[in-house]
Amino acid sequence: GIIESCGMGSWKSFNLKRSSRQSIALLVRLMDPDQNKHSAEIQSVFVNSSREMFESMKLIKHLSGGGDSQAAAFIVKLLRRTRPELGLDSFSFDLNSIPTHQSIDPDTRRVV
Repeated sequence: GIIESCGMGSWKSFNLKRSSRQSIALLVRLMDPDQNKHSAEIQSVFVNSSREMFESMKLIKHLSGGGDSQAAAFIVKLLRRTRPELGLDSFSFDLNSIPTHQSIDPDTRRVV
């Protein structure tokens, strides 16, 4: 479902790229306790997903500017904290340079 949509196939297609950005933003909104009272359950299910599921999200594409870098940074930080065996420390991005997820702007529905 939504996790696979985060890494939609062709980044050459504007519609697929936009769908991918919207999917990762929705996933982060679902895991935001300020937006969803069931966020803890969703985070628990998410972090216990398979390695293949996380690879299908193509977080590197999102972090490199091809998607929603703020949402991807939130997910990478969450996974680094909860699933260190995934080896996400090898990402060569400085996640501190990406604004930290604080909450969701209700007007734009973007991570702020």
